[in-house]
Amino acid sequence: MVSGQKNTAETNLAAKRWPEGFVCPKFGHKHGCLLSNGKYQCTYCQRQNSVTARTVMHHSHVCLTKWFLAIYVMAPDKRGISAIQLANLIGVTYKTA
Repeated sequence: MVSGQKNTAETNLAAKRWPEGFVCPKFGHKHGCLLSNGKYQCTYCQRQNSVTARTVMHHSHVCLTKWFLAIYVMAPDKRGISAIQLANLIGVTYKTA
């Protein structure tokens, strides 16, 4: 993976998820900060959230760039693609795909 791709993917997902800035999922407060561990912290309740929290990507060991590539490859095809094809395209195991 090219250096910076992970951060770019996370930044893009955060921009789509919170177009007007971070919003705490617990209380809806709009004030938070980005921590050095990549999580966002609500300045009101101190709750920490990752950009993937409450998504299918949460707790996934697959990086976001591979998730985005899989979505890009699968979305236009109405019939979908096989797990073997997906695994080969994005560089994961058959079981992961």
